[in-house]
Parts: sequence; structure tokens; C-alpha cells
Amino acid sequence: MNERAATESDHLEPVVATVTVGCDAATAFEIFTADMGLWWPLVGFSLGGERIVAVEFEQRIGGTVVEVWDDGTRRRWADVLAWDPPRSLSLAWNPGGFETGQSPTRVDVTFTAVADDETHVRLVHAGWEVWATEAVQTRSSYAEGWLVVLGGYVARTAR
Repeated sequence: MNERAATESDHLEPVVATVTVGCDAATAFEIFTADMGLWWPLVGFSLGGERIVAVEFEQRIGGTVVEVWDDGTRRRWADVLAWDPPRSLSLAWNPGGFETGQSPTRVDVTFTAVADDETHVRLVHAGWEVWATEAVQTRSSYAEGWLVVLGGYVARTAR
């Protein structure tokens, strides 16, 4: 019998981050997608740092999310797997890894109206196993990072 030993990264729980924003679901969805470059903390949470000038989010299944640098360099963050505005979207998430052949993780985001002017946004980031030996550390980093990133989103929806 040839069984391999289970590792800590084999069964990592998804990162789940939730926020409630003060706008309707359609607006929350639009700000999350079309306005991503306006609320995402680009300098600390991008590949290009201070060189990044835009984030482009192609709003359709098969679309991409890319960061654009001041010299025109484009680095893909994600591929859009599912698109159901204003209810949900799913992304194959892999900042910087698409160019290296790294397998993506998955980010699912749902938008649920809880009042006319209030929406519950739930982000679930799963599939850490693709990171193999780096899975535990990467998951931990994203668990903290998504809270910072979504803080920018909440602030943008309040404007």
C-alpha cells in the first residue's frame, strides 16, 4: 500500500471575510468590480507597488482582472469564472502566478441585500492546497490581507 502522509496544507479551511456596506446590492457589486482600482490598496497589495496606475476588471465570464503599470506592463490577478450581478462572482485568483504556471486559488464573493441601502458582502477564498508547502503561510497572509483590502472597499462604498 502506497499512502502518502497527510500534510497540514491538505485540508486548509477557506478564508472567509464579511463586511456590510451602506448601499444596495447592485451598487455594492458595481463598486467591487468596476471601481476596484479606486478602493484596492494598490501600493501594499499589488505586484507593481507604486508603479501601478490602474486595475481593470472585465465584467464577464472569461474576463480577467489585471493591474496596469506606468510603463504599460499588465499583470493578471484573476480570471472571472462566474458572473451573476448583483448577486455573486467567482474568480480563479493568482496574482503573479499566471505567468509562472502556478495554479490559482478560488475567490467567491456574494452580495446579499439586508435592507434597501445595506448589503452583506461575503468573500470566501479557498483552494490553498495548490500552494503545497507554502499553503499555510499564504493562507495566513491572505486571512489578514483580505481584512485590509475589504476595509478600502467599505470606505469606498461610504462615499
